[in-house]
Amino acid sequence: MNFLYNTVEGMFSWLNSISNKSIYNYCELESADDEHTLITKDGSLVSVLEINGVKHMVGNDEYHHLCDEITATLTPLLKKQGVKIKCFFRYDAQSTAQEIDELLLPSQKSAKRLNLKLEDYFDAKRQTLGQACVFEKCYLCIWSSSDLLTAPAQKQAYRNKLEQLKSHNIKISSKAQHFLHVINEVRLQHTALVTVLMESFFAMGLSVKLMEVDPLLKAVKQQISPDTTDKGWQAHLPGDKLQLGCEGSDWTSWLWPSLSYQLFAEESNNVNMSECIVGNYRYAPITISLFPKHIQAFYALFQTLKEYQLPWQISFSLAPNGIKISQIKSLLAQFLTFSSHENKLICHAHDLLKHIQSNTDMPVIRLSVNLITWADKSDLMTFQKRKAALHKAIQNWGGAQTTENFGDPFDVVQSSFLALNRRGFPCAVGAPLNDAVKLMPFFRPALSWDYGATLFRTPDGKLWPYQSGSSKQVSWIELIYARSGSGKSVLLNSLNLSACLCNGLEALPYISILDIGSSSKGVIDLLKAVGGSSVAEHYQFTFSHTDAINPFDTHLGARYPGHAHKAFLVNFLTVLLLENIQESLPDGMEAMLSLVIDEVYKLTSDDQQPKRYQLGVNQEIDSKLQELHVDTQGRSWWQITDVLFQKNEIRLAQKTQRYAMPLLSDLINAVNQTSVIDLYKGLNLASSEDYIQYFCRNITTVIKNLPSLNLVTRIDVDARVVAFDLASVMSAVSANDARISVIAYMLVRHLTAGYFFVKVQDLEQLSVSYQGYHKEKLQELYNIPKRIVFDEFHRTRGCAPILRQVLTDMREGRKHNVQIALASQSLSDFSHTMLEFATSIFILSGGNQSTLETTRSHFGLNQTEASALKYAVHGPTSEGMNFIGQFHTVNGINTQLLNLCLSAYELWLFTTTAEDCYLKEKLSEHIGVMPSLLLLAQSFSTGSAKAYLETQSNLQVDRSVKEIANELIENFIEQYYRSVKHG
Repeated sequence: MNFLYNTVEGMFSWLNSISNKSIYNYCELESADDEHTLITKDGSLVSVLEINGVKHMVGNDEYHHLCDEITATLTPLLKKQGVKIKCFFRYDAQSTAQEIDELLLPSQKSAKRLNLKLEDYFDAKRQTLGQACVFEKCYLCIWSSSDLLTAPAQKQAYRNKLEQLKSHNIKISSKAQHFLHVINEVRLQHTALVTVLMESFFAMGLSVKLMEVDPLLKAVKQQISPDTTDKGWQAHLPGDKLQLGCEGSDWTSWLWPSLSYQLFAEESNNVNMSECIVGNYRYAPITISLFPKHIQAFYALFQTLKEYQLPWQISFSLAPNGIKISQIKSLLAQFLTFSSHENKLICHAHDLLKHIQSNTDMPVIRLSVNLITWADKSDLMTFQKRKAALHKAIQNWGGAQTTENFGDPFDVVQSSFLALNRRGFPCAVGAPLNDAVKLMPFFRPALSWDYGATLFRTPDGKLWPYQSGSSKQVSWIELIYARSGSGKSVLLNSLNLSACLCNGLEALPYISILDIGSSSKGVIDLLKAVGGSSVAEHYQFTFSHTDAINPFDTHLGARYPGHAHKAFLVNFLTVLLLENIQESLPDGMEAMLSLVIDEVYKLTSDDQQPKRYQLGVNQEIDSKLQELHVDTQGRSWWQITDVLFQKNEIRLAQKTQRYAMPLLSDLINAVNQTSVIDLYKGLNLASSEDYIQYFCRNITTVIKNLPSLNLVTRIDVDARVVAFDLASVMSAVSANDARISVIAYMLVRHLTAGYFFVKVQDLEQLSVSYQGYHKEKLQELYNIPKRIVFDEFHRTRGCAPILRQVLTDMREGRKHNVQIALASQSLSDFSHTMLEFATSIFILSGGNQSTLETTRSHFGLNQTEASALKYAVHGPTSEGMNFIGQFHTVNGINTQLLNLCLSAYELWLFTTTAEDCYLKEKLSEHIGVMPSLLLLAQSFSTGSAKAYLETQSNLQVDRSVKEIANELIENFIEQYYRSVKHG
């Protein structure tokens, strides 16, 4: 049989060499029928689906289930005459750089608009991702021809079309696009089957996209001519502007040229029976002549070829009537059974396929598979190595056999390119559809975003962009579960920096980071270095008088708190009144708090007992009032605020208003007002203490223990991106320490993010001038992304009031364009309600064996995902950091095993290791943040100098690590200034 095949192919090779066949004849594409459909030269239609992958992790059970589902979907299509399907999967490292550039471009443009000079950051990211990732794409092409119609219907349709063309006397030039010969009945059936296919794929969890013709033809062109196709190339199609020809020429020659003339511009030729040259590349087509003895999933071939590090593309051709192939082979084999045992096997195989075709619903299809690899046409050594490696990999795929001798290798290569023609490949076989599906590349991890400022990857190298705050999600709630040492800080820093670089930004977002320790300081220092202190600032928060924050501060001009602010105050006062934060207030006391809050603002309003202006309290305010010749005699702080606001001294008006606000001690007076006493004086606790006494005792105790809570706000926050290090107030050893942690969280959240949640309805109580100011400011603020980050949330020990506050922020965040990120080491912090709100969940660790099942059930992972969590998620390594990502988008839930792969530059930027932080900070003091990061990344590509310092301290036992580090810093400083001197 092999001798016969080679003889026939040799004959075709000779015939092809003398036929002078043009390269344009190999392309069937002619024109476009609509924005998603192309027309072939015989009037058939072709549409292409980009197969993004599966929206959940695929183990053995999921694989077999999906194979059954896909088989059931394709069965009715491949039982029809007139339908052909091809699947293409391309894996090409040469295209990776372009893909990375395209993904980074929106962030680079945003950085440029915001005047953030981050070229080194992007260069480092580009280089690292280029080494870890490889470009891959999967497509499914569906052709529909007139064979879909019955013979009488075909004849009638062609007769009608011919009469229509004759009646209009239309004759189109042979080189122009023929776009009028599509039969409408075929168009209707094609549209219907593509729609059914799309809907079926969506239902089974596959992510697919029906490609538009412009990007589709660009992808085809880039496969044919990768070096000479500009990224802005577009085909000329009906509807585009016409290029008028010479006067008197046939007007139809002015029409858009046929797609075959637009797509093929490279010089091409066959080298021999197994190789051809297209443009600058030499191609080797290799067809599977004998399919695997034991069917293996596509991923087995993928993994083998990944190790060989070569570019390749595999193409599957599926067509109806596969039984006819086996019938022909069987008849031929019957004449030759004496010559080979294989021929007897062919006869038996035909009998089996015939039985399947006759006794089951499974179609026997015509299946052929071809792979190609390529190299620069002048690099024969690399080409031969890649060709040999491809042969080995295919043979290792369940024992498949290959052939590389063809009558026309150029024809086979062109048939392997995306959508060029529907022709199958040599060595086609009859195969049950379910066996063919098991070989195909449908089961790769699906993307949820086409673009994103955060670039993850799969562990096997597929780029996976992510973008918080995008329209792909209805809200933006990120939950991060990670045990200590799992890489939580690095992930948070990466997400926070990406939020500053997302696509389309006109202004830097407002980001409030509530940090424990200085892990976010690296990002802040970088943003300060490129944008100044007005861009970013880092604060070391303590409960000192200089860090005083008054929770009663309202937005400018507001005598009373808005709805969201009042709800916050109820939660905050609840924390102050609880002696144990895991308990709850007595029944009815929360309602009392709401009444007390109303009273305290009423008491300090203009109509009752407003606080009087005092000279000498704030020198800056005094000086400005003197400069403006403002009469301050007998005036209240509210009146002074209004005067400064009218003079357009907005910053000073805000500072002045702080002195008009109620303080914590004012609550004692408010709770003793008649309106409160009448309702609550008679309610007693089990200790016989009444509600009023309980309230006064606890508020007095808090003021005594934390006197800064009873002071006017002293801390000024002007930067867009702010991080508060709360470590000094968060020991969290005792229940009281946990309460202090909660108080710190809530105070900083109010100071930095309280204004995010102001509504237009909250402005009704304000004067007209204040309303105009806030409406303009809120309108501007709404269009700017905002982000609140709660790190180390387990420090709050499940305190109900702060959980209630965070849930409120999550619930209201979407209305105000606010993203919420919450990180914790404790599963119990992620309540059922919180998980319902969450749109992005990052699981960085599964815990030990005893907690793994709890983690699985808590986040709703299937067994495959739980297995990946157990065996693949173990914290940061030299290859990056694996994690399970669960993303809720408008297109459904997508759960994947992903990897955060950072450059040495980023690792130095985000580091929290003490020795590395010391090196970076000391070096930055001398030469600046940006040069320091670049020098350290170049010198320590692992992102840390700790191992080096440990080695040197062992070698130099008489010196401390600090001395060695200081010497290293001096060397770096000298190296830097030497490089500056020499340009």
